[in-house]
Amino acid sequence: MTAYAIYFSPTRTSERIARAIARGTGADEVIDIDLTHYARRVTLPASALAVIAIPVYGGHLPPLAAERLRGLQGYDTPAVAVVAPTKTPLRSWQRWPARQGSTS
Repeated sequence: MTAYAIYFSPTRTSERIARAIARGTGADEVIDIDLTHYARRVTLPASALAVIAIPVYGGHLPPLAAERLRGLQGYDTPAVAVVAPTKTPLRSWQRWPARQGSTS
């Protein structure tokens, strides 16, 4: 089985979490998909496992992370969603460029 470690991780915490969970599944192969700086269009097969980790700021996903998730497409692909709470307030994300690497 192939596991995809998919993450939006400005501080690398969600990256480490996604990779650890993907490796912990015993997958034969772990493929990284980093959505932090660039949007990607990815199709995930049903034979794979998607481990998706994104930080949460003030109880909310960063808007840019939510936008980047739209580039993922699965076909009966099992998925594990992980949110990593942070102490950084949501307002810090207002300074993040809204269209940096956007697929729109």
